Amino acid sequence: SQILLPLILQDLANPNVGVTIFDPKEDLALKARDLAKRINNRKVIYLDPLDELCPKVDLFNGTANQISNVLSRIFATTNKLDGSIERANKYITRTLIEKSINVLKSFPNLCGNGLNIESYCEFISDRYNIAKVKLTKLRESLKNSGNTKRLSEVNWLLDEYFKIETGNYEKCSSFRSKLEELASNYYLQSVFNLEEPKGNILNFDEHIANGDIVIINTKNTVLGYLGKIFGEILMYLYTSAVFRRYSYNKERNIRYIKANFLYIDEFASFEPVTIDLFTQGRGFKVGTYITIQNRTILKLCGNIDTTSEAFIIESNTRNLILFPGLNGEDAEFYSSQFFNLSAAQILYRPFGQIVYKIVKNKNIIPPSVGLVFFIDETPNATSIAKEFQFDENGVIQWTRYNDFINNDFE
Repeated sequence: SQILLPLILQDLANPNVGVTIFDPKEDLALKARDLAKRINNRKVIYLDPLDELCPKVDLFNGTANQISNVLSRIFATTNKLDGSIERANKYITRTLIEKSINVLKSFPNLCGNGLNIESYCEFISDRYNIAKVKLTKLRESLKNSGNTKRLSEVNWLLDEYFKIETGNYEKCSSFRSKLEELASNYYLQSVFNLEEPKGNILNFDEHIANGDIVIINTKNTVLGYLGKIFGEILMYLYTSAVFRRYSYNKERNIRYIKANFLYIDEFASFEPVTIDLFTQGRGFKVGTYITIQNRTILKLCGNIDTTSEAFIIESNTRNLILFPGLNGEDAEFYSSQFFNLSAAQILYRPFGQIVYKIVKNKNIIPPSVGLVFFIDETPNATSIAKEFQFDENGVIQWTRYNDFINNDFE
């Protein structure tokens, strides 16, 4: 947060950009919220599932295809947590998601009081045999309607999914159980289940277009892996909104595309749902900032193998800031990029010093050493000058610890 907070404050003070923050452990989110309150004329949306005033999240808003993609993301996340799920089960589950959502969006009365995570769970679980009774009546009405596509989907649900002898109902049990766990969690059920009239609802399309400040505290420390899944769902919703922002603005005649800066603290706590933003985000005026403990953890985001995603992230990183205390492997890796610093010189830094490589005014600045300090601290601004001497090319010439480093590490 020593690095992120000044950057966030700079963006909060700029009315021409939007800010989106994801924090799994609360401290950054709370500090950012306090800073945002001091900024006039900025709309601030603070999302904390433990807060009774938390905005609602409508997973079933949008087209059938968009909703199916969101539910498939939930299944993909839980699927990776459960390695026992076979490929055939995955195919059947995706088929269930697509066909059930197509039917429910076309005939919303099948879900009684409205389509939400709780009513959807009840539908695909067929509690009290209600879903099958309603679908059977719907099938009769569709036979002479000419709507062959919906009729075929209803037939699949009745004859292929709900019929126990096909085995398809059992193959989707993992998806149903995880979805029901989200729907029944004491805190998340309040966030996901919308009440009438619909009031305060998180809308990334609108917030990105307007340049709002969205601060999301996923509360992983309280919710555990459900907090992780909750955060990944919201990241997917955010990423989807980014990639449709041009069409959204065009439909509403919004001409000015405001930049949006995404901050994800403890990035490795989540799966890299936002990976496409690292390669395509600039085209949609989105900049991404992440923090990680080390490169090894970057390859294990969300407790899964993310080696390929780590390569994409590192290949597309424009600005890099290193704190003292890296492991030896990372220090060795970065020393090849920070050409004027050895691994030991990167690794063994006094507290408060950082090593950085940044792009400034479209120019790559040579790697250098800087200071970070808390707002209420008085920095020792001369510590770097006492330790280093720079030549005319910006290369560090050692004046302190020189013998120590040369004798023991080089």
